[in-house]
Amino acid sequence: MRSLLTLRYVCLCWTAFVVNTVTHVNADTGKALYDASDRGDLDEVKRLTEGKCEDVDKPHGAYNWTPLNIAARENHTQVVKLLLSCKPDVELQSTVGWTALHDAAYYGSLDMINSLIDYGADVNIQDARGRTALHLAVIGNRKEIVRTLLKHGADTRITSKAVETAGDSAEKGGFKDISNLIENYSLIQLIKNETEDTISRLRHSIFVVVISFTLVILTLVSSMIGVSLYFRYKLGSMQHSLDRHAVVFQNEENRQSVHIYEN
Repeated sequence: MRSLLTLRYVCLCWTAFVVNTVTHVNADTGKALYDASDRGDLDEVKRLTEGKCEDVDKPHGAYNWTPLNIAARENHTQVVKLLLSCKPDVELQSTVGWTALHDAAYYGSLDMINSLIDYGADVNIQDARGRTALHLAVIGNRKEIVRTLLKHGADTRITSKAVETAGDSAEKGGFKDISNLIENYSLIQLIKNETEDTISRLRHSIFVVVISFTLVILTLVSSMIGVSLYFRYKLGSMQHSLDRHAVVFQNEENRQSVHIYEN
């Protein structure tokens, strides 16, 4: 009996040891990937993600940065591209609300921005202060990144919690070129939106006209069919009446003929 209890105790201890070891290995692997991404160690990131990408979305530190966040923040473009091959959630936000695109807009390269956008990053997500990636690119005086974000649908109308659009931030920072770029793009977008609205209304009007015309034609056809049926009915009634009168007339003639013959 004592030997069975001892064996059971040994099994429980071994199980606890294995679970604890695996847990620590997984935790160490996740931290190792984060640290390698922070350093820009492409070979190490490749080794740690080869066939196992489960740690790519794990947050670390006080700001809950993922390996993708920190790689973008440290401007390690090739590491970001490699991490994107692991299919991470690019819309995960840090404690301050920054996605990888926010980090890239302020710290990263244009190539990195294009990679994140091509992957499907939302250009209009707002951070804890209501700022989009466009706001941060403006604050960082990064004209080409601003241009790229605008090209891919960045909304110039979004305001931060300080009630500032990206254009307001550009004017406030004295970035005249960026301010003009945003203003021109906003004007183009306004014209485009107005044109699309006009075309949409025109299509709707044409649709209404076509439907109305079709209903008029159907009404006319229905009326013509009704009139035709009415006249056919009237002609049929008249024919029936004439036939009846003809029979009466014929009978009357026959009676008169018989009467003459008898006399």
